[in-house]
Amino acid sequence: MKAGESYQKYLNKLVDLPEGIPQAVSRFLQRFELLDTSRNVNVNLTLAMQSQYLVGGAPVPVVLDIDCHGQAELSPDSPEVWDRVSQLREVKNESFFGLLTDSAVELYE
Repeated sequence: MKAGESYQKYLNKLVDLPEGIPQAVSRFLQRFELLDTSRNVNVNLTLAMQSQYLVGGAPVPVVLDIDCHGQAELSPDSPEVWDRVSQLREVKNESFFGLLTDSAVELYE
């Protein structure tokens, strides 16, 4: 993503800017606290971008932080611990790839 380019080309819509106001975003910070009730997993999703210090066509740094956590009563030596860790990883991956558009994924192919 380059300065002045719509971030929605690379990230699925989070918040639309209303028409009639400036549309060129120089920085933003969004945080969502989500709950996957079917798997009892909390997802903290933080997305940030700051392009004001960049010049020309330099890529714009975007920060995407996904924290998944949940409560469970497990014995430390139980194999269920690793099942729970795998479940958290699955939710994290779904959140990450669900946020990216095809254009964003193509940047890394």
